[in-house]
Amino acid sequence: MRIRLSTKLILGIVAIEAAMLALLVWNSTRIIEDSHTVLMERGLDQEVELLANALAPGLAAQDNALIKDTLSLLRKNEGYLYASVADYTGTHLAEYHSFIESNSGNDPVDHHLHPSLGDQTVTLNKDIMLSGQLLGQLHVDYSLAYVHAITGEARNQDLLISGLALATSIIATVLFATYLTKRLAKLQAGATALAMGNLQYRIDVSGSDELTDVATQFNDMAITLDHAHAELREKNHQLLVETAHLQTLLDGVDAVVLEADPETGQFNYVSNEASQLLGFTASEWSEKEFWFRHTHIDDIAGLKKILQNTSVVNGTSYTLDYRMRHKNGHYLWVRSINTVVKEEDTKPIIRGLILDITEEKKAEERIIYLADHDALTGLINRRRFQEELDHVMAMTKRYGYEGAVLFIDLDQFKYINDTLGHHGGDNYLITISQCIASTIRETDILGRLGGDEFGVILPRATEEEILTVTHKILKALNEHVQFAQDLRLQTSASIGIAIYPRHSSSVDDLLAKADTAMYVAKGRGRNGYNVYDDSEQQILLMRHKIQWEDRIRKALEEDHFRLFFQPIIDVQTEEIQHYEALIRMIDSETGEVIPPGAFLETAERFGLIREIDMWVVENALKQLVANQQHSPQIGYGINISGVNMGDSLFLEHIKTCIRRYQPNTAGIIFELTETAAMDNINKARQFVEELKAIGCRFSLDDFGVGFSSLHYLRNLPIDFIKIDGSFIRHLSGDKADQLMVKAICTIARGLGIQTVAECIEDKATLDLLKELDVDLGQGFYIGKPAARVLSITQQQASTP
Repeated sequence: MRIRLSTKLILGIVAIEAAMLALLVWNSTRIIEDSHTVLMERGLDQEVELLANALAPGLAAQDNALIKDTLSLLRKNEGYLYASVADYTGTHLAEYHSFIESNSGNDPVDHHLHPSLGDQTVTLNKDIMLSGQLLGQLHVDYSLAYVHAITGEARNQDLLISGLALATSIIATVLFATYLTKRLAKLQAGATALAMGNLQYRIDVSGSDELTDVATQFNDMAITLDHAHAELREKNHQLLVETAHLQTLLDGVDAVVLEADPETGQFNYVSNEASQLLGFTASEWSEKEFWFRHTHIDDIAGLKKILQNTSVVNGTSYTLDYRMRHKNGHYLWVRSINTVVKEEDTKPIIRGLILDITEEKKAEERIIYLADHDALTGLINRRRFQEELDHVMAMTKRYGYEGAVLFIDLDQFKYINDTLGHHGGDNYLITISQCIASTIRETDILGRLGGDEFGVILPRATEEEILTVTHKILKALNEHVQFAQDLRLQTSASIGIAIYPRHSSSVDDLLAKADTAMYVAKGRGRNGYNVYDDSEQQILLMRHKIQWEDRIRKALEEDHFRLFFQPIIDVQTEEIQHYEALIRMIDSETGEVIPPGAFLETAERFGLIREIDMWVVENALKQLVANQQHSPQIGYGINISGVNMGDSLFLEHIKTCIRRYQPNTAGIIFELTETAAMDNINKARQFVEELKAIGCRFSLDDFGVGFSSLHYLRNLPIDFIKIDGSFIRHLSGDKADQLMVKAICTIARGLGIQTVAECIEDKATLDLLKELDVDLGQGFYIGKPAARVLSITQQQASTP
């Protein structure tokens, strides 16, 4: 049974007070008794002295009657119980007893028979002297009953007073304990309410004692806690909202948000995306050695090394690409973008992201692949073909045998392409490349040199073997029949042959001679071949040169060139941003519009391209100024040949035209081909920087089909890159092209460069480009080249 605190307090106080009162009564009684005894003994001694003096005369006279009379005086004091007188010889003379007034005889009375004698008496013996002579002795027994009576009465009074005091104290203690208990019960009720979370509970405060102060402080504490709890509730609500927002953001991030120990590589936290990335739950990610166990064996050392190197340096950031194994067993390429955080006196922690870059890696591999290969046919491209030819020719020179290069040009491909359209033409080229590949030897090398031109390297072959391979190619092409749009397409080609090292030891020269030999074969009626011969090729070359040189010069002199303008729109808003100025030649006799592909290559070969580019720049700027008067934001893309980028006279001509016509230079966009810019990056950069200094902008054309050296983009301050049409034409149905375009856009956006998609021929392609975040676009679906620039409103109204 539990005894209450108030009961303990009452019992304790009563016990202590009772003990103290008992001690007080005992001590008081003792003091009273002792003091009365002392006083009585002093008075008795004086009285006995007087009595002895009074007995001296009777004893000296031996007068017993006088002695008895003197003893009878003791009758007046009831305290005297017994008295006797003896002479100096000890002879008993007389005595007094309180209940026997006198003794009629001389026989002594035995005082020990008196009922009051004993411990309750005081005995005194006093010598009776007269003039210094001992006469006898006085014996007195005095009763202490009076002293004990007084002491007893005092003790009783003390006990009564103590009892009353104790009772009063008990009552007061009970009342106080009851009062205190009630007050403490209120405090207990308040504490219990707080413990149960009732922060609105308040203790009833009354009085001015310490408990009131405690209750007041308790209420103040409850108010403070209530306010703090309210603030905490609000902050907790805000944290929950922020946590929900952050979780939503984390779940929306296409990456694993992580926190890990760099020393052990163990994950402390991963976001929900972790299960999507590798198929393992978050708890599985937190298992020991998970990071290392699921990293590709070839990448573990690199991962551990970078973790060790960054585990002790606060603020260290790193990016690492490596492979991790999915739960299904296949590997994904991931990128860790992490930072090491180390607070004072704590272990370092890695915080960051793990992203799935598998598609990006595929796109990079695709870019690397396309740096050496033709995107359409998968064959090696012209650059790689030249590298292979250079390698083979070096081996030929070393070991002393011959080989050959075949330059194959399809006959009537322009007719086929115009009839079937770009898509049909592309399919035709793919089947032709497969046909040629199935015909040549395993050691031979096949590449696409451009358009409808293919090249074959025969690394080691006699002239007889060379001709055998050539005949097999022609025969296979002739037997290759393709049906498209209810048409039967018969294939033929003209092949030029140059033998090394017989005809040349230079790659460029050998290809040029094979090209010349092809033109001779085509001039003889097509569907044949020709082995290069200096004498006959020179005649053909001179005739060809004279014919086109005359036509180009005449067009320049008689102003037979015209500019056509094709709109370039913002892909997202479909609003026109600027136009590309495209040159055309007008046939002086028939009025036919001749496309640039028919004459620009010849102009470059025979040194006329600078005059054509000068004509384009001057006429484009002249028309730009005229159009900027009613459309100030309009801009023109002006194509520049790569051979003119290092020409100081051409650069000065551009500056002169700008000073003369005063256009808004922000509307001037010079377009350079990727291949031309990469051929001489230093000249290209100097050319670009000088014109950008006066406000002009630059675009890199045909991006993706040349060298594709992405790091050059960092060193060439361009504003746009035009994604080559070979990646756009089949975009809606070709996943590889989509990856390629997305990769180019990602790289360009990271460098602050806008992207332009060429050859947009349908709405599906335009919609897909919007999803891929391409910035600008052009093509026949957007608008065909026109001889004049319509106003922005007119052009938009005519755009589907």
